[in-house]
Amino acid sequence: MAMRGEIDMKYIITGKNIEVTEALENTLSEKLEKLDKYFNDSVEAQVTLIVEKLSHIIEITIPFSGTVLRAEVAGENMYNIMDDA
Repeated sequence: MAMRGEIDMKYIITGKNIEVTEALENTLSEKLEKLDKYFNDSVEAQVTLIVEKLSHIIEITIPFSGTVLRAEVAGENMYNIMDDA
């Protein structure tokens, strides 16, 4: 589990049936930093990386102002689906 974001939006990255490597974490961090302009430091995104058989899944959940924003993307390769999430 990793926690990032000191001034901007915070996010927690966890893995289910996958080890969250430094390379995965760094790539996701770069993608998530693009959301900083929309959220402040009181917002915490939950990112879950899941591997189920041959399917890789990324789930992103962001509770924001009483609403929950959620994205889920599945594919064959974790790196390939990051842009879609």
